[in-house]
Amino acid sequence: MKCSIVLLSLAIIFTGCTHTRKGVVMEKKCLKIVDEKGTTRVVISFKLPNPVVGGIERPRDVTVSGIQLNDENGNEIGGFGAIEGMRASLFALIA
Repeated sequence: MKCSIVLLSLAIIFTGCTHTRKGVVMEKKCLKIVDEKGTTRVVISFKLPNPVVGGIERPRDVTVSGIQLNDENGNEIGGFGAIEGMRASLFALIA
């Protein structure tokens, strides 16, 4: 079941892609991967959404491009990315 969801997700992602001689080019602003309940578990975006902590959305202090990891309740538990306007990157996991 999980495998078929992943394959379907990949089929949807690659729809509308540009194929070049060097490979596939996708131009998307955001990719959200959800679980079987519809909860967002992974976000890949040029501008990550505000984090949800303890079920409450909190403002993000800086604009971050990268990958956000969420738990089964949609709370942010980690990720990595680049901070906009700074020559800095971050990596975080909440245990």
